[in-house]
Amino acid sequence: MTSTSTPADPGVGSGWNSIRPEPLLAPRGTPPLWQRLVLLGAWVVLVGWLASLHVVWRDEARAYAFAIGGDTVVDMLRGLRGEGHPSLWYLILRAGHELTSAREVLSGAGLLFGFLAAALFALKAPFRLWVLFATLFSAFFVMDYTVIARNYGIAALLMFAIAAWWERIKDSLWFGLLLFLLANVNVPVLILAGALFLFRALEVLGTSPSERRGEWARLAVNAVLAASGALASFLTVYPPFNDAAVGLDKRPLTACNLVRAIFHQKTFVRDLGIPWPAQTISLVFITGSLLVFARHKRALIVAVLAFFALKFFFFFIYMAYLRHIALFLVFLLALAWIVAKEGGEKCLPASHWRSKAVPVGKWMLVLLLSVQVVTLLRKPVAQAVMGVPYSRSADLAALMERPDLRDALLIVDPDMVGEAVVYYRGGKPLWLLRQSRFGSWAPFSKNGRGNLTLDDILADARLLNGRTGRPVAIALQRPIGEDGDFQMMFQNRTAITPEGRSRFLAATRPLVSLRPAQTDEEYDVYLYTRGAAGRGR
Repeated sequence: MTSTSTPADPGVGSGWNSIRPEPLLAPRGTPPLWQRLVLLGAWVVLVGWLASLHVVWRDEARAYAFAIGGDTVVDMLRGLRGEGHPSLWYLILRAGHELTSAREVLSGAGLLFGFLAAALFALKAPFRLWVLFATLFSAFFVMDYTVIARNYGIAALLMFAIAAWWERIKDSLWFGLLLFLLANVNVPVLILAGALFLFRALEVLGTSPSERRGEWARLAVNAVLAASGALASFLTVYPPFNDAAVGLDKRPLTACNLVRAIFHQKTFVRDLGIPWPAQTISLVFITGSLLVFARHKRALIVAVLAFFALKFFFFFIYMAYLRHIALFLVFLLALAWIVAKEGGEKCLPASHWRSKAVPVGKWMLVLLLSVQVVTLLRKPVAQAVMGVPYSRSADLAALMERPDLRDALLIVDPDMVGEAVVYYRGGKPLWLLRQSRFGSWAPFSKNGRGNLTLDDILADARLLNGRTGRPVAIALQRPIGEDGDFQMMFQNRTAITPEGRSRFLAATRPLVSLRPAQTDEEYDVYLYTRGAAGRGR
């Protein structure tokens, strides 16, 4: 892979004859800066519009609740341990909160890191204009990495920064420091931080220790920095208290399961958006994308190892969603960027199978990215145009500020889909049904009332009303018109029977139905007051 213009360079030329063998890398000097700036400007407009409509949902609000918890940063870190994410995002949010005391720091931080990653990629990446467009306007980059305020945009920014300044930093301590930060973004990207270190280590291993002792010494220091980042991440994440989430799909580590993990589809590619049979096609395409590095042995080794490490992680630890899978796509782009900056691929005859495999891999990667543009248009953009909010949590919070409900207590089933309501209500806690206590966030824990009925929910409302004399609002994620024993979230269940429904409706008054939403944060809201006689009250 190379971006230099030589007669043998597959990126040379224009039009279809140029794009056909080289869909990924741009020829030298293209696309022009003005095209990149226009692309980035259009991205900013789209993201700004979606961000103006975005409603914070539970994963965003949950991180913010942890970040502002505790009297000191040390207390916050103690409370964070076992939640499932390393500390970097929480430290950033904590710093923003200390400076501004404004809850908007959450969305602001997400937008900032998403924009920095987008600007770096748009202005410096050596890819064709369509690849820049397909990446920036993908569902994961616009939503999961920017509009939705989480830690994934930081991961993209750090990987792109390593790629953009590879030649400058690879033999300096900056490399180790960036890997340290990358290891503390989230757990899956810790694997990719290790892969980037391995890529550099293999390069140094190809040199003579006697000739480049300084390079070996700096690699050793960077190894210590990267390992320290991994250790800090591990100590923050482990042992997890969210045992219901980690153990939801837990499988024992056996030889049979190791083989199954290699070919299993659902745990790694289910959300890539390719139509039926989506999982099989997605797995073929993402595996085929590794052929991008068929002529670069070191990159191919690292990409294959990272792919299978993530596959095993998502098979044995927890299932991957688009935001997780896209980390690997970003990694492949960063690695292709690095290889291009290094001077490209091994020279092989055009008839060699590895030479023929490279365009196949590049087309598969480009098509995977292109599908994400379609996904963005089909769901977030289309639903935003139709006026469907991302979550109804802000609407529920606004409802609770009505004069007649301002003193009411709030119950939400399941507990987790009420966490964003706490964010919009300035920290006013929920009554956590499964834990039988008030709180701002709910642990994904097996320790609690995993199985509830409408009678149990009603009993808690009576208990709270009796203790405080205050009305109790009950927001139910699942409509109660259908009978059954329903899985709500992780290993929590709620049973609905005709008799339970009749007793519930007789004791409460329906307030409003807050539906639909783009996510599962939608509610039917009921009010319980002492002596409420029925629906008409």
